[in-house]
Amino acid sequence: MSAPPSPSSSSFFGTKLTIRQFLTRRRVGVVVMVGVAVLVWTQREQLFGSDAAAPASPPPKENPLLVETTTVTVSDQYQTQVDFTGRVEARRITDLSFELNGKVETIAVDEGDAITVGQTIAQLDTALLQTQRIKAAAQLEQAQAQLDEMIAGPRSEDIAEARAMVTAAEAAYQRFDEERQRKNDLHQRGVATLKERNDARNDAAQAAAELQAARERLNELEAGTRKEQIAAQRAAVAAWTAELENIDVSINKSTLVAPFAGRITRRSIDEGTVVNAGQVLARLVEAGRLELHVGVPIDIAADLAVGDAQAVVIRDRVHNGTIESVIAEVDDRTRTRKVIVSLPNDSAESVVSGEVGFLRSLRTVNAHGYWVPLDSLVRSSRGLWACYAVVSKGDSARTVVEKRDVEMIYSDGKRAFVEGLINDGDRIVTSAVHRLSPGQVVSTR
Repeated sequence: MSAPPSPSSSSFFGTKLTIRQFLTRRRVGVVVMVGVAVLVWTQREQLFGSDAAAPASPPPKENPLLVETTTVTVSDQYQTQVDFTGRVEARRITDLSFELNGKVETIAVDEGDAITVGQTIAQLDTALLQTQRIKAAAQLEQAQAQLDEMIAGPRSEDIAEARAMVTAAEAAYQRFDEERQRKNDLHQRGVATLKERNDARNDAAQAAAELQAARERLNELEAGTRKEQIAAQRAAVAAWTAELENIDVSINKSTLVAPFAGRITRRSIDEGTVVNAGQVLARLVEAGRLELHVGVPIDIAADLAVGDAQAVVIRDRVHNGTIESVIAEVDDRTRTRKVIVSLPNDSAESVVSGEVGFLRSLRTVNAHGYWVPLDSLVRSSRGLWACYAVVSKGDSARTVVEKRDVEMIYSDGKRAFVEGLINDGDRIVTSAVHRLSPGQVVSTR
């Protein structure tokens, strides 16, 4: 027996539906309508807010950024600072050595010792020189005695002796001459031989020569010593005097002394070493007088003059130096001129020879621009820099910042000389510049 048919219901969109179908489709429609309503409400919230009819809220209160500023002024020039590298040197440095050959007997100094002027450094063995000096002194004494005798002239006893010798020579000549005549007569008569006659002649001639010598000796003594003999003897005395002085000089040079006060920085010879003349024994560096030797470009050196004060930087410390010399010659390698700057005496307490130093030169450049702190600059476009200027917003008391592009011309490490879109009297922000943006409200202090 079949089930009775379901009661019919009214149509839905023109279609006859059963009651179950009608209820199902109605529920679906309600769900769709609710979904559409929710979608419309969501879009309304996004467009008009949660309550479109609610009154608009007041704008948030501004909180300006506190910044520091500085007022810039126009300048027609700026100074550039350039450091030139040089070397600190002692004013006097010498390699000590002997002028003579010899054996080193003693050395009185060592490396690092402080030396005073005239202090003994080393000593050579002088035994041979002392012996030579004794001999030269004896020769000088003998030559001087002979000279004194010549100057005093002959004694009366010598003259009397010479006269006696002349008398004896005359008597001997007369006797030999008479014997010559007698032998000659005997030979003519044939009694004496030829040899006897010749021997008598020779004896007479010899007696005549001895007489002549005796007379000349007497004449010389009676006339005194000739001036030529005295001059020759004076020359002999001078020669031995010079020889003695030369030995004394050699003895003095065997002692090596310090030519100036300083400090021994090197010692290369020990006792007992046989050295040659000029062989370096030690190096002495003058203490208390230091200089900076530096090469400077030709155009800058032309502006330097002897006596000018110059700043010298050594290990970040500035010393007040004075230009001692500007060498009038260009170095072939560096194409610079050598400048010598003396350092103050107190610099020797902290500076030593051989250190690197810098000659600080300030040059004035004519240019139109402004000095601003480096902290006030930020990077901009196209290789430029920028800073922020504080300006008033209309007639209100609010102040905002404006970005101004500038070009950096020079910097000394703390400030920058710039030119660009800033004016004389502008207030430039110097703090928190990286937190700023154009138009931002700020307050100043």
